[in-house]
Amino acid sequence: MKTKSRWSFERVGLSYHVWSEDAGVDMHLGRIKRSGQELQGELRVMVNWDGIKTVDGALHQARFNVSSATTRSTLAKILKGRTENTPFAEMDWADALEHLCQMVLEAERQGEPLISMNGPMPTESKFRYDVSILCPRGVVTWIYGPGGIGKSVVATTVCLSVAKGMEIIPGLSPQVKGATLYLDYETDQRTMRERVEYIASGHGVSPTKDFYYRRCYRPIADDAEEIARIVKEKDIKFIVIDSAGPAMGTGGEYGDANEGTLKLFAAIRLFD
Repeated sequence: MKTKSRWSFERVGLSYHVWSEDAGVDMHLGRIKRSGQELQGELRVMVNWDGIKTVDGALHQARFNVSSATTRSTLAKILKGRTENTPFAEMDWADALEHLCQMVLEAERQGEPLISMNGPMPTESKFRYDVSILCPRGVVTWIYGPGGIGKSVVATTVCLSVAKGMEIIPGLSPQVKGATLYLDYETDQRTMRERVEYIASGHGVSPTKDFYYRRCYRPIADDAEEIARIVKEKDIKFIVIDSAGPAMGTGGEYGDANEGTLKLFAAIRLFD
């Protein structure tokens, strides 16, 4: 009789990781979207088996419907076919995928943990603002207005102000200094470079390497793991997202507009 693999589970940001050390299998489910009553994501199945053809360790990578029993059964057959006539032919892929789906669905159902208000007080930041009086610390600040009135110029100036640790716009004084990240859906690298240089030269300073720029195309939630990696690697202290509409994605991306908004804020929380 075959011994069932023991499966471990953890949530990593907006993604999920299910693995079994004794089976030598790692499964990562990310870029999760809800469409109606169905939960879908991009599933990557990794193995560390010798003699099995993989792409850099990945046995399979494709969209996966977590809510569908038919999808699980079909994928289990595909994975079993990939390992036929090998020492790993006895791997129980149906059991592996069942664990993955049940664990993910339960985690999505539970949401965030319940916290008692008589527990330990979270550590308070030294400053109430990242940029006074515009950006309260630890929350999202929205700059709203018609197109063409200068929102992006203000956001760029504030971003440069934090990176340089100096007040550029009178009254908007940075309370933190450090690397900044500008996530841009609106223009391009050349336009942003010119904008930063004009602002810097107009105030008698030079641009700084601590102002990072990234052109974006996908909704933030679909790009969250990579952006979180950049934030950690570069020790980013301040982020500008320009602009919110494309960063949330269209209704078709997630099923409805409300879910796009929720996904955006979940991703922002992931960046801390």
